[in-house]
Amino acid sequence: MLVRSVERTVRGLGADGPAWQRLFAPLADDFDALTEDVLRPVPHLPAHPVALARFGLRALQPATAVARRWRTEEARALFAGAAAHLMYPLTGPASSAVGLMLVGAAHRFGWPVARGGSRTITEALAALVAQLGGTIETGVRVDSPAELAPARIIMLDTAPGAAARICGDRLPGRVRRAYRGWRHGPAAFKVDLAVRDGIPWTHEACRRAGTVHLGGTLEEVVRTEAQTAAGRMPERPFWAAEACCASTGSTSSSTTPGRSAAGRGRPRPPVVRQPSGRRGLARRHDGDHRPRRRLRPADLAAVHRPTCTRPAPAGPHGRGGRPIWLVVRPGCPVDPDVVAAELGDAALPVRVALGIVRPGLDGFRRSTRAAARAKALALSAGAGAPKVVAFTRVAPVALLADEPRELADFVFHTLGDLAVDDRRRELLRETLRAFLATNRSYAATADQLMVHRNTVHYRVQRAVDHYHLDLEANAFDLHFALTICRRHGSKVLRRK
Repeated sequence: MLVRSVERTVRGLGADGPAWQRLFAPLADDFDALTEDVLRPVPHLPAHPVALARFGLRALQPATAVARRWRTEEARALFAGAAAHLMYPLTGPASSAVGLMLVGAAHRFGWPVARGGSRTITEALAALVAQLGGTIETGVRVDSPAELAPARIIMLDTAPGAAARICGDRLPGRVRRAYRGWRHGPAAFKVDLAVRDGIPWTHEACRRAGTVHLGGTLEEVVRTEAQTAAGRMPERPFWAAEACCASTGSTSSSTTPGRSAAGRGRPRPPVVRQPSGRRGLARRHDGDHRPRRRLRPADLAAVHRPTCTRPAPAGPHGRGGRPIWLVVRPGCPVDPDVVAAELGDAALPVRVALGIVRPGLDGFRRSTRAAARAKALALSAGAGAPKVVAFTRVAPVALLADEPRELADFVFHTLGDLAVDDRRRELLRETLRAFLATNRSYAATADQLMVHRNTVHYRVQRAVDHYHLDLEANAFDLHFALTICRRHGSKVLRRK
């Protein structure tokens, strides 16, 4: 847990405490001088060049590179939660800057909460406007500057598209086109919750915190930010639950952190990161960070997902498995990622093979056969197989699961010595498979594998040059062979 005192934070981080202190104690000491330069326009003569240079050497690094100085998941996740406020992939250059500044500010000043709640900030600004002779009108739609009183300066606190619509031809053509074509980045979806007796965090330290980041490990936060930046709703979004509330009409700075007095308190809302263009929370995220409990049919049905019925009593356990029927509503396809996430949330130690969704009795038979083939493929892959295997995603490989020797021959004929079972070549195979699957995009492959783009370029080039692969002529066979290696593992690979 991050507190204002560097020493107290260090004590809570165990083995990573000294490394945390070496990084952030000097930053907190220099913070006042540093902000004089950091908060100014970029082209300027630094007032404190040494402090700025010390900060810049680390701020220019990706957040993932800075996080590697810590060994425990707790310390890495603590920094990732601060760095994620950048709302940008944490593998990118300079993505550590925001995290460093936020943690430095926390250790120097703390993260203050306005006395009386956030509304008092708005009230203070409005009082200043009135004191200076200004007036404030609300509930008025403005469609043109002509509707406003004459003024030397008109300031628009709107989105670029709205500014272009309001100002119209008063804007230069180049500026107007740029405003209309503005591409919005990720945003935050805010939810206000009034919780009687406070949020029942299971972790005692969270009950004392003013803000709780719910993002998981460093790797999970990195994956979430990459998915959000790519315009996809992440499986596990990054939540910032601000549980500290301020009593209206009270003179105290805040109530006890983590407690919300229903009826008189004003809890600070939790927010969740989501891509631009999304309206509301998507799919499964209404209860993504609830306490772990047993999965019930109502959990799936409540948000229009496939409904899971009671497992059939017949059938052996273990490798034989046990069928679980997913009753799918019309127009509601089964998303394997959603099923995997729900099983993970419910902490169910099971693996699932999904068939195809088809109507009628014949469709039921086809779905059952497809699920059986997907299960056979998952069993042949061993422990490395995903927890949820959908036939639609592995159909070509699943159809050949009964012929492992033919698969092994095809893999070796296509990949050559790259089809040898060792860790180094496994990295090259997985990178090349992801590269082909993302239509040869270095950036998308780097985001998927959570590595730097240059690493992807090096691995792909080494695989092509060292193992004499032709990505132009044999792209389909290569991707098929690499997918077989991923699904079947050592059963289709040659020993070193």
